[in-house]
Amino acid sequence: MNFPIGLINGSIRPLPNITLSVTDLTVTRGVGVFESIVVEDKTPLFLSNYLDRFYTSAEHGAQRTNG
Repeated sequence: MNFPIGLINGSIRPLPNITLSVTDLTVTRGVGVFESIVVEDKTPLFLSNYLDRFYTSAEHGAQRTNG
C-alpha cells in the first residue's frame, strides 16, 4: 500500500493530517529541509548517511530561524 507521509514536529503522519499555519516560517519565508533518498527493492540505501544529513540540515535551519 502506497500513501504519502510527512514528518512534522518529530512525528511521521499521513500527509492529509499535516497542516501549517499561514504565519509559519515555512510558509512566509520558505524555510525547510528538502532531501531525496535512493530506494532499491523497497529498501532505502545509505539510510544512516541520509538521516545524518537530514537532521544536520534541520538543525542548521532551526538555528537560522531562531537566532
